[in-house]
Amino acid sequence: MTTPKKETPSVAAARLESFVVEFGDLYCRNHTIGCLRLRARGAWSITKLHQRPIGGRDIGTAMSSMPAIPGQRLRVVPKEMKAYLEDPLADNADLLEVINAVAQNARSIWKGAPFKPVPTVELALSNDLLVTLILELHRKLESGNVEVVKGRLPTIEDVQKLPGRELFDPWNNGRKPTYVEDVPGWHERLEAQAGL
Repeated sequence: MTTPKKETPSVAAARLESFVVEFGDLYCRNHTIGCLRLRARGAWSITKLHQRPIGGRDIGTAMSSMPAIPGQRLRVVPKEMKAYLEDPLADNADLLEVINAVAQNARSIWKGAPFKPVPTVELALSNDLLVTLILELHRKLESGNVEVVKGRLPTIEDVQKLPGRELFDPWNNGRKPTYVEDVPGWHERLEAQAGL
């Protein structure tokens, strides 16, 4: 897919406030932002790991002294039609120092080089990509994979006022439908061609 062309925000998008979500879940995993084709580091917390069904018995001695590590954050600015994937560790040298000190004693994670903050990624959003991103973040919020840490995630009603439509596959090669609303008709055509 090509980079979305620079779009002027619609009146509806210009009215939406900026918001920030942090990635993280009970399993302290990394997360995929499918419509942006990005991976984000999830928050790490010994407390959250102990809330899992298996508890914290698989953590290990060295990792049990690891401090809580914030997940990467996605800042969405509808007025600018932009999103920024940012790392809160970039502003916390003290925490980064503690993380590296603990990591040196945990041979399972120490790879010989210190952990560093992930560089910020700036993304231009089209109207369709803005709608798709907000709807994907709603699904992630409902499943416990993100937490809104600043602002408010636009409601579904807010999204319905935007000019864009939800993309089925933003990285489509032309063989699949472009929009989610076109999927049922595509399935029907495939089944008819297959004689089902």
